[in-house]
Amino acid sequence: MCLDVDIESKLVVTGSSDKGCKIWGLDFGDCHKSLYGHSDAVTAVKFNKSTEEKLFFSAGKDGKIIQWDATKFNKIQILDGHFAEIRDMIFTYDGRTLISASHDKSIRIWEETDELVVLSEQEAAEIEKDYLEKMIDAEDIIPGEGKDSEAELAIKKSVETIKSTETILEAIEIIRTEKREKESNSKHADHPLIAAYGSTSHEHFILDAIHRIRPAHLERSLLMVPFGYVPEIIKSLTKCIEDHYRIELSTRILLFLFKIHHNYISRSINLFPLIDDLRLRIPAEIEEVRDKISFNSAALKLLKLQLEDRDNVKIFKDVSQIDGKGKKSKKKPGERAALVRAKV
Repeated sequence: MCLDVDIESKLVVTGSSDKGCKIWGLDFGDCHKSLYGHSDAVTAVKFNKSTEEKLFFSAGKDGKIIQWDATKFNKIQILDGHFAEIRDMIFTYDGRTLISASHDKSIRIWEETDELVVLSEQEAAEIEKDYLEKMIDAEDIIPGEGKDSEAELAIKKSVETIKSTETILEAIEIIRTEKREKESNSKHADHPLIAAYGSTSHEHFILDAIHRIRPAHLERSLLMVPFGYVPEIIKSLTKCIEDHYRIELSTRILLFLFKIHHNYISRSINLFPLIDDLRLRIPAEIEEVRDKISFNSAALKLLKLQLEDRDNVKIFKDVSQIDGKGKKSKKKPGERAALVRAKV
């Protein structure tokens, strides 16, 4: 589909629809190397104008521009900027500026800088990107449950959920390190992140880290936590419930963990005392929270009535009984009122 010859006329590079580039020697016409880095056909290749380094750029229908070393056969860097097929590339006269044209109706100008490109860092970033893509594409399996198309998790796996999972694991690793440091040095200062979260204990710190995750991503993030970290989460949340700290969130997390790790938890002898304690403690704590909410709700209703009686002004009006002109709508004969229940 495309080819280009280096400035010394010793090498030629070709790009084809097999998503690869081939480097050929013009002395004997032999193929030196086949390089693959695009996810679609290669549409343009261009050697740089330097005689010291044999570098070339390849562009493809995937919208990427990749810089290669034609002698060491290394991928140097990837230039992301286009959103559609790249049609052509060209260097300026001095060879320090690359111009690319794409099907996304844009022309981009890439200028050479003095910043050093470290290949190991580029490879590590690419490996991490591939890992995230595989993690996103991987299907989560909830143990003991069949796939239900009508009732699935609220949100699909994304980079955000993976980062949320890493936040949970990082918090647990910090607490593990803190406990080891406390055993060896009683005057050890707490991790700065514990103070930043305003946590009063190690157990509260784990829950505070989970609390910072968006509710829509919480269940998907917990589903990706390895079981090796689950016992520590259960122990920490049990202590939080004992301290009356974020009881609703702690209960929600515990019930979800028991659901997805039921087989493993039921075989963990070390967790039996905690589970037995939670079996009695959670209903009592939830009932206490429910009573407190009911008491506060009744107090607010009483306060509303007192304010209405004192000022002779109705604070809240039933919007369903008012038409668009601000007048109460009259019911027609034979018309039945609909009962609407609102859940809070």
